[in-house]
Amino acid sequence: MKKNLTLLSMLVGALGLVTAGGGSALAGGASCSAQTASETTCGLTTAMQQAQASHLPVLIKVGTEWCSACQKFEKDKVSNADFRAAIGKNAVLHTVDAEKGTGIEIAKAYHIESYPTYVLANSDGEVLDRWTGYSETDEFLKTLATACDNPVTVEERAARFRNHPTEADAAKLAELRLADGLYGEANALFQRAAELNPKAEASYAYASFQAVAKGTHSNVFDLADARHAADRVLATKGTQDADLLRVAYMMRKVAGKAGDDAAGLPYLKAAVERTANTKDSAALEMRAMALPDYALNIQKDLNRALELKKASLGEDWMETAKGLNNFAWWCFENRVNLDEAEQLARKGVELAKAGVEKANVLDTLAELCNLQGNCGDSVHLIEMAIAEAPDNDYFRNQLTRFQELVAMQN
Repeated sequence: MKKNLTLLSMLVGALGLVTAGGGSALAGGASCSAQTASETTCGLTTAMQQAQASHLPVLIKVGTEWCSACQKFEKDKVSNADFRAAIGKNAVLHTVDAEKGTGIEIAKAYHIESYPTYVLANSDGEVLDRWTGYSETDEFLKTLATACDNPVTVEERAARFRNHPTEADAAKLAELRLADGLYGEANALFQRAAELNPKAEASYAYASFQAVAKGTHSNVFDLADARHAADRVLATKGTQDADLLRVAYMMRKVAGKAGDDAAGLPYLKAAVERTANTKDSAALEMRAMALPDYALNIQKDLNRALELKKASLGEDWMETAKGLNNFAWWCFENRVNLDEAEQLARKGVELAKAGVEKANVLDTLAELCNLQGNCGDSVHLIEMAIAEAPDNDYFRNQLTRFQELVAMQN
């Protein structure tokens, strides 16, 4: 498959980054000051040229302003010279914002859904690897070093796998197919990896479920397929507590999309009850987020659910736009406590920083107003959101939706 072979090169041309003289139209080529030997924010052209000159791959970091993990990466990079140097030994780092400028098209081209996402490519634009998330410098550098230690393109890896199948290549190809939105191929490759190493069945059962669950959004798989894959995760010996909770979260999303909310509840119940004694930090964090839903939907205790939801947001949640928006959105999704949710969302709008953060809270407030029959207010609020984030297609689609609802009311 050659889908990603020259994706960076195509993006350079498609986004108008190359001038007739070969420089960067986005940032002025060599005159751009925001670059070093190992990092540039001056456009893909500059990054690829630096990578070629340095005989290194390009590492594209795709993030957003509001992404806390993105912020931590930037903070660590600025404050830790050793961290910067270690990255620079392996790759030329190029940073883009998925919600601004050319970063929007780059994020779309790579089907990026989570932040930060890192895409490793050679200087010809051929994708070598990609991964998502950031927590600590050592873990990141280990991932980067592993990716750079075996820098083969997707096509080369696929050819190698056909001739000599290994678990490592099956798993990596599955991850890359999953990232490309090729959910059927990803599912099959994860299952093949499990066949090549039966001892790792638990991790691949969850990975396979991920592919199936995501595939329901593009109708590659359906709710029945997702149930089958989720049941397999629950039945597999050695499944991690965190994976049980991830399955519960994703099954509720899949069931909701299918119009059968009840289909997700058995997985919520199983995950919360089976992780009651967990000591895993990731599982504990996810369990705290699942407990309000468990109280609301399994125990049928609204007051307890609201109490747990507020407790999960931290002590100062009512003084931050993020915390207020999180609570208001949860109320919207569950169709509960709407008056307080609207009040807190309005406070969130006042506290939010200009730009995408304010736009997101305005969107939540618009949904709450619409849910209570105030479609006209929703249109006005979404227009305000668009003014804050004019390049965001989601808010424009929301405007069309609310305008249609107003027309139906009239």
